[in-house]
Amino acid sequence: MPDTSPLLPFSTPTRKHFLDNLRTTLTVLLVVHHALIETSQSINKASNSSVLALLVTSNKAFLWSTFFFISGHATSLSLAFRTSNLRVFTRKAIKVTTPAIIYAVVGQLALLYFLSMHWDYIFGKFHDMFAYTRLSGPVAYVLLLFIFDSLAIIIRQFSFPSWLNPNFSPRTTIFLSFIFLTIFTFLNAAYFVPRISTPSFLANRLYDTPTASFPASHIVAYAAGSQFKSLKRTLLSSSFNSALFGLVASITISLVSLSYAQSQWQAIANLIHIQPIGQASPVFIDGGLNAHTVFFSFWSSFTLFAIPISLLSTFYHASFTSRSWGALGRKTYIQTYIHMIPTLVALYHLKRVANVEVRSGLVVACAVAGSWMLAFIMYATFDYAKSAGKGVRRYMRW
Repeated sequence: MPDTSPLLPFSTPTRKHFLDNLRTTLTVLLVVHHALIETSQSINKASNSSVLALLVTSNKAFLWSTFFFISGHATSLSLAFRTSNLRVFTRKAIKVTTPAIIYAVVGQLALLYFLSMHWDYIFGKFHDMFAYTRLSGPVAYVLLLFIFDSLAIIIRQFSFPSWLNPNFSPRTTIFLSFIFLTIFTFLNAAYFVPRISTPSFLANRLYDTPTASFPASHIVAYAAGSQFKSLKRTLLSSSFNSALFGLVASITISLVSLSYAQSQWQAIANLIHIQPIGQASPVFIDGGLNAHTVFFSFWSSFTLFAIPISLLSTFYHASFTSRSWGALGRKTYIQTYIHMIPTLVALYHLKRVANVEVRSGLVVACAVAGSWMLAFIMYATFDYAKSAGKGVRRYMRW
């Protein structure tokens, strides 16, 4: 199967290994994220771990937006090195968007039917909507990325007056983006989504409830990725040591401040609490002009900016992450579709482990290893079928 990740351009000579490897790491974090959620949902409410809730909430605040950052940069590279914008659009639609639509319409239901028919005690009943949602994969992400890519290609076709293209410096642009995202998150949390959950028709199709910064966080990240060339000097740290220090510091500040906030405001504690199986997580709780809403708005923006920027800088400077990881770094698309299978299998067989943190660690390890093993088997099968098909065609021509 060709490497058709939605996060990278199609076989261009400008392929950046550190971005490949960052995408691989983000995919691992995605598997970890869902494994932690599943582990927490499998225990009763009284023993639900606050440590896991902190990790899940912090991870959720930056993970998907960082995917969109890489996607925005990938699209800009494809558009810069291909003469036809339509060709870029068509190739992505055929290789990325169309399979996601087919999976959403047919594949997801067929996969659940097969799994539930043989192992319903692991994957749930066929008519269980949450069991269906678990297997949603990256469909929502791919469709939203398709919209962003379409708008990016359309915008390139027009010339805008200078007042619509203010010539801000990179530092000013980043600062204004931070302020915009903070204000948007505050207004959204305070006035648009207080005391409500995701609508049922969306909750039944989205594994993870969007945050109060959605969709502005994804738009800002995608735009930053598309302008990474001009923002590189400002975004990246000057050395590996400073980048690593920034990464450790940003993660620490994010987790510690959120931990303190949940001890001060019950609304934050309720917000980050991982809900039981089948119950939708709230977008925000007790919004309005209050201290915890202001805190969450700044915390969300800080986590979104600080962790991805320092993570990007670390991968850019480190020698290990700047060179190719081979198939490990390039073939990570299928994992986003099938990782819930090894996650749920591991969780079923490890359910007798009493300690929540230990069980979570074991499930995470099995989920990551199992996802890559299963994906590589599928990639090898596709490659073999492709080679066999070419051999048959050569034989027929002969």
